[in-house]
Amino acid sequence: MLEKPTHTISLIGQKGSGKSTLLGQLLYRMGYVFDEQLEEISKTADQLGKPNCKYSFLVNTTRKERECASSSQLSFRQVETKNYFCNLIDTPGMAVYMKKTIRALAISNTVIAVIDPREVEFERSINRFDGILRQYMFSSRVSNSQIICCVNLMDHPEVNYSEQVFVKTVSELSNILKRIGCRSPVDIIPISGYCGDNIVEISDKTPWYEGKCLLDALNSLKPTANNLEQSLRIPILDVKKISGVGTVVYGKVVAGILKMGSKIVLANSNIENARIEAIESFGKRLEEAKSGQLVAINLRNVFHSSIKSGDVILEGGKSTGIVTRFFEACILNIGHPNNIHPNYKPTIQVQATQATCKLVTIKKTTTPQGVLIENSPRFIKRNEFGVVECELDKACYLDKDVFCRFYFRDLRKVIGFGLITRVGVEQPVESESNK
Repeated sequence: MLEKPTHTISLIGQKGSGKSTLLGQLLYRMGYVFDEQLEEISKTADQLGKPNCKYSFLVNTTRKERECASSSQLSFRQVETKNYFCNLIDTPGMAVYMKKTIRALAISNTVIAVIDPREVEFERSINRFDGILRQYMFSSRVSNSQIICCVNLMDHPEVNYSEQVFVKTVSELSNILKRIGCRSPVDIIPISGYCGDNIVEISDKTPWYEGKCLLDALNSLKPTANNLEQSLRIPILDVKKISGVGTVVYGKVVAGILKMGSKIVLANSNIENARIEAIESFGKRLEEAKSGQLVAINLRNVFHSSIKSGDVILEGGKSTGIVTRFFEACILNIGHPNNIHPNYKPTIQVQATQATCKLVTIKKTTTPQGVLIENSPRFIKRNEFGVVECELDKACYLDKDVFCRFYFRDLRKVIGFGLITRVGVEQPVESESNK
């Protein structure tokens, strides 16, 4: 039985920042990878002409990822620290895979931002308006994530464990964190993912650094909210048909407890007679799965073709939300190149659910401090909050406690985020001022 709290943590950053190498090194240093396994992976890396990718190959397992030396899939690993179980998700850094990264962020409660301190790469990340790093750090506010910043590649010849480079990077990052409203203290750690410096213990190559190593920072995270007493809710991340097993769905228990043999409801697919046949988490069979765990669930009485990623598993008769197309929300415009007008149709992400959303009516706009700007405005400017009535292109499960925070994106960028304040509102009608 799971006794320690669980954190779901996404590693984010632009391509080439070393996320996969960092995760592979962490797994090796914590004893989840044996020397024989690393030696075998090193031979594979040498054969592909990429000897410096041996640690990233522990995480990037597909042929495409290894040939390109870049992540294109979400990779899930679990480690156990002194205080927590940590579900670690390695995300792609390229903008073309933004959809997958947003899906990982939507189920995460902690973010490890991996930063490349080299001047050109760092300037590109923070100065371009659509820089991937800045988008991710903005979007981490959606789920009230805790943030750990790892300044990677300290071993690179351009950096050479320089205290001056690190201090400059910390100054820039502190300004960004302040601008996006991050008020909690953030650990900013100088590391080398390839050499292993400051990952599980403090390195003597950075004698000027007096903070925590990455493992200590993970141990120092604040506990996540305990949703065990709430009704069961599991957003489905993926669906597979496995020969000899049947329909298997993968997801995260975000609230409640999932038990063997339970009868469940698949909300968005309107399936009411499914039954739990087996539960696994990272290869271990479980009798029950608690809030915070990533699980694979074998379902009976369900065809895999009738379920899609983004569906939601509920406990029959105990739902706190509804399946609807209409809701009211408070949104923040952080990245639209122009103002947001009525009839704007971004893609929104609520947990694992994605849908096209039409902003029908803008009821009012306010400043970030809550000061009213205008009632029934014609548009929402950048960095303004707006109360809007929305219509989805398909009915989805929504509620006001777990399935209520969302991202909205467009043009392969995070445009903003929002909080659902009412669900199941009547179909909104455009007012004259919003036409």
